Amino acid sequence: MSAPVAIAAIAGLTIASRLGWRGSKSESYSEMKKIILELVKEGNASRARDLADEWGLGKIVLTKANLRFASLSGLDLRGADLSHADLSGADLSGVDLSTANLNDAELSGANLTNANLMNSLLGGAILNGADLTGANLTGAKMSSSELMNANLTNSNLTNARLVRSYLHNAVLIGANLSGTNLNNAIIPGVTGINIGPGRTFIGIPFRHIEIKSPFAPGRTTLRRTE
Repeated sequence: MSAPVAIAAIAGLTIASRLGWRGSKSESYSEMKKIILELVKEGNASRARDLADEWGLGKIVLTKANLRFASLSGLDLRGADLSHADLSGADLSGVDLSTANLNDAELSGANLTNANLMNSLLGGAILNGADLTGANLTGAKMSSSELMNANLTNSNLTNARLVRSYLHNAVLIGANLSGTNLNNAIIPGVTGINIGPGRTFIGIPFRHIEIKSPFAPGRTTLRRTE
């Protein structure tokens, strides 16, 4: 741990008292975010969460943070605010991001294998080329997200919302799409789904999926084909 972060971690209450320091509130907030960011980068999410609580933030706040290619595997980032953050190429395998805010985050090429994204917010997020193999996306809000060439093999998308999402050449083999809302989604070239003549989904358990495509104009309810 770097010296500034170590000092901050030990003297959390002292820094918290500086919320009323001579500088502006925005400067105080910026300093807190920097400390939390460094702690997360170093894999100490637990301490980052403790300091966020002590400082009255209530959660880890990393909005617009630069976490490109960061190694965050296995961290507990439940409920964190990572909206507009740059996580492209980051290792997020096994990370707990349940209920996290990842709206408009950049996650292209990120490793999210076996990550927990249950009830997370991913509206407008860029996940092109991301590996989401085995990820739990139950209840995730992913409207207008981009998943071009993303790997969603064996992922759980139960009740996820992917309205107007772009899934060009995404891989959904073995994915659970029960109750997934794909209305107005763009899904050419998707592997594991066939929405051509016959409008069947191959090998994927689901029910009542709403989808709009050139092959299924308007709102169409698809049911599992035995």
